[in-house]
Amino acid sequence: MKKAIGMMIVLMLAVFSSLCVYAVDDNTQVNIVMPESMAIGEEITVTLSVSSPQDIAKVSATIAYDASRLSYVSGDGTQTENGSISIEKECSAKKAEAALKFKVIAQGNTSVSAVTCSLYDASGTMTYIGSAAASGVVTEQKQTEQTTAATEKKEAGSIPEQGVLKDLKIDKGTLIPPFMYSIHDYTVTVPYEIDKIEIEGTTASKYDNIWYTGNADCVVGTNLRTITVTDINGNETVYKITITRLDKEEDTQSQAVSAATSKQTQAVSSAADDNGNDKNDDLKNKLMPALYITLIVLIVALFIVIMWIKGRIKRSGKENDQQEKKTQKQRSKIKVSSTKKK
Repeated sequence: MKKAIGMMIVLMLAVFSSLCVYAVDDNTQVNIVMPESMAIGEEITVTLSVSSPQDIAKVSATIAYDASRLSYVSGDGTQTENGSISIEKECSAKKAEAALKFKVIAQGNTSVSAVTCSLYDASGTMTYIGSAAASGVVTEQKQTEQTTAATEKKEAGSIPEQGVLKDLKIDKGTLIPPFMYSIHDYTVTVPYEIDKIEIEGTTASKYDNIWYTGNADCVVGTNLRTITVTDINGNETVYKITITRLDKEEDTQSQAVSAATSKQTQAVSSAADDNGNDKNDDLKNKLMPALYITLIVLIVALFIVIMWIKGRIKRSGKENDQQEKKTQKQRSKIKVSSTKKK
């Protein structure tokens, strides 16, 4: 009986475990890779890499770099202005890369970012739009990875007492890269419907002076905002924010791509669910006869046990009756014997 119950538990667990459905993710990715540590005078290579579940016919990207510390040398892009590079690259695969060479010209923290990166299929339809960023540290001499990590950790944890921003907030969009007092150049991309952006900086010292340039109203295209922090000794630190406002067509395409991607993901998930449900139904159809047979066996076994117990009780009753009759006969003999003696 215990074996039969154990079999039923195993079968039920098998049915329940077959009901699991796994989610499907969109694997489109945009990444920028650059050295974490660089030396003045060194030439470095920055790579923009993209990958998609679908074939990519064209990659279109706008790259922003720190012109105060990096100088563009050559590569798969065209410099449109100091600090900005345009990439238009055709391909026919699910992955693509664009390499850019820079010469390091000044010490400090620096960054390279893809303000916008759009992917197109063979029909010319935009299939994805996104952004990415990477940062590194320029030193006078090359350092070991351990020394560089220690320097970055120290810089991240100890903000100077004056002459810098300790916080920078923007009411719409996202700063790329994330704010750090030692990074001075940022990019923000917003849809067409956003026509005004407020920024607010907090200085490290209450005695620092802060000065904003640029208009809160955003036009379609590129908008430059700057924040200048001046300490009590007259030293200035300038933070730049390049805001890109998409036009109606780009915004519509972006929304269409997002909607199409969401719809595609839902369709794939639904297909996976249906496939999983079909498999579950097949498994249930195979298991149900076994469960019915197991249940019938348990019922028959229980019936046999009950009948066996009844038989034992009945036989025990007969034996008790026979024993009682024997006892009565013996008592009768004893009485008769006693009478004769008298």
